[in-house]
Order: sequence, then C-alpha cells, then structure tokens
Amino acid sequence: MLPTALRSHAGTPVQPIVIWFGRVGDLILLSALLEVLHRRFGSPCHVIGAGSWPAQIYAAHSDVARVSCLHRYNGMGV
Repeated sequence: MLPTALRSHAGTPVQPIVIWFGRVGDLILLSALLEVLHRRFGSPCHVIGAGSWPAQIYAAHSDVARVSCLHRYNGMGV
C-alpha cells in the first residue's frame, strides 16, 4: 500500500521528474511508471526527453503535467 502523497516543506505536492533519453518505444513503456509516480507523489510528472516526440506522445497524458524536449545530438554535426 502506498502512503499518502508526499508534500514539500511548504505543503505543496512534490512533482516527480522523469528524464528519459531512450527511443520512442521505450518512452511509451514509461506510462506505467508515470501512473505509479503520479499516485505516489500526488502530482503529475514532468517528463524530460530528447527530440520532439515526447511532447507529442504525452500531450494529453493524465499522469504528465508538462514535457520538456531537448535537442537530440547525434554526434555527426547534423
């Protein structure tokens, strides 16, 4: 059984941050983890990912409050 939502010192719910730089398929598999984190911390997650597709995948996801997308560097100067 999970305890009630964690709170910061100010009393506001703590927002979990999920950082993932894997492939699209791996990011889709994170949905179960995002749901557990949302229940555990009482606040939807902030997802940080590489490329533009994390924002498209999680735009309407109820366990995600916001998505930050970082430029994917491929090492080829492209």
